Amino acid sequence: MNHEVQEEQARDAMRAWLAEFAPLVMDQSQRTATEIRQELDLIERLQGRTSDLDQGKGLLTRMDDGELIRTYNQAREQIRTIERDLRRRLATLAPGDPNSEPDYDALQERLAETAAQIEVGVPTFSANPDRLELASSPAQVAAGIGMGIFGLGWTAFTTLHAFFMIGGMMKAMGPVAFAMLGFYAIFWAVGVGMFMSAFNMAAQETISLEGDTLTITKTLGPIRRAKQHRINPKLQVRIGTTEKQVSHGRGRSVPMKVAAIIFTSENGRPIAVATGTTDANREVMLRQIQAHLGQEDTSPVPPPIQD
Repeated sequence: MNHEVQEEQARDAMRAWLAEFAPLVMDQSQRTATEIRQELDLIERLQGRTSDLDQGKGLLTRMDDGELIRTYNQAREQIRTIERDLRRRLATLAPGDPNSEPDYDALQERLAETAAQIEVGVPTFSANPDRLELASSPAQVAAGIGMGIFGLGWTAFTTLHAFFMIGGMMKAMGPVAFAMLGFYAIFWAVGVGMFMSAFNMAAQETISLEGDTLTITKTLGPIRRAKQHRINPKLQVRIGTTEKQVSHGRGRSVPMKVAAIIFTSENGRPIAVATGTTDANREVMLRQIQAHLGQEDTSPVPPPIQD
């Protein structure tokens, strides 16, 4: 076989390779799990031909071959990144598919939460298939301790101030001085609010969903507080924002908008959970909740992975 024939065959093979590769990056439409599996098979075939194409590059000597070779080199460098992105997309569409690649960060978060559940004695799964149990937010002990210390100082100072102020006024005004208790009650209420915020920060949050009953449980050591809500399962559960007291140093807290999973109660009131976890874990929980309630999956498709 003469050189010209070999050169033309190498050129045709590279053009054909790029023609098959192009839809992987040119077609930006949403893909189904079946389409992603087909594209992964295509990538495997393309990668199997790169060795021969790399050898054939040396035969291409025409002036217009430069653009062909540059395009091939760029595609060859990016094909592994495209493959990883497709496998991660497949993991969101078909969890457990052996061709998929799970989100390792989210998986590590879940493993850490499972370890925490085991440590405090919370079941890691529900024996009742009609009941969904999730560890929605890990404990934030440091933030809770800071808020608790500040609340203790606030309440102690208010109590001490009230004791001396009312005691001094008693000498001049008699029992009328006890009317000041209404004024100090405002400050004691703030202190109670700080203690409640400290508990919510330091406690682990778990949720249980059975039928239209949502149970939110806060656990801190031996203290366990559960609250039940009746939800409307026909209204879409979503990721949104809610206002939460966030620690801001020296025990102080400020109200901030934070991401959360939002349920809707039977009377239309929003119910926020999972404010203390990561975005990735929140999206995984949302898909589990939507699947449990038979709702359409509205979680966002992750963007392509960029090296």
